[in-house]
Amino acid sequence: MTTLSTLIPTAASDVIGIFDQQGNQVLADARPTGVNVIRDSLKFTHPLEDNTSRADGKIILPVLITYSVVLQAGDYEATYSEINRYFLSSEELIVQTKARSFGRMIVKAMPHSEDPQLFDAIVVDISLEETQIATTLTVANNEAFSTTNRGQVQPQTPSTDQGSQGSVLFQLFGG
Repeated sequence: MTTLSTLIPTAASDVIGIFDQQGNQVLADARPTGVNVIRDSLKFTHPLEDNTSRADGKIILPVLITYSVVLQAGDYEATYSEINRYFLSSEELIVQTKARSFGRMIVKAMPHSEDPQLFDAIVVDISLEETQIATTLTVANNEAFSTTNRGQVQPQTPSTDQGSQGSVLFQLFGG
């Protein structure tokens, strides 16, 4: 009979892993069994008059990763507590996959299943989501956009130069 420990690689041969911001592997006792990475975007579409739709832009959504691990007997409580600590603290982590590294990831969910066929192990699917920080432009104290000390602005009658010119339509169709 094959035991679970012979089917799961050791830490020395980890190809995928979760690391803290200093590059230290975390959850080393949680044996990874797979990783699922979702890189997605949101396309902006709007209908046209001829019933077709047009896309004129998109935004890149945060990366979502499901990192499946097995917690072995003897490590249940300590490793599960470590996962829970990262879940509660929202500490940013780095997830290394075969394809690339994904930084600024936080533990979003940590559902687990306990299967009687895996009598000495617990399977946890750790969900991580990328933290995206946007930089914005703030216009403050710019004299061109100032509205201070203006009070109520009343409409003004156009000057004689502006009145004789009229609108473009007035000039075209005359008066």
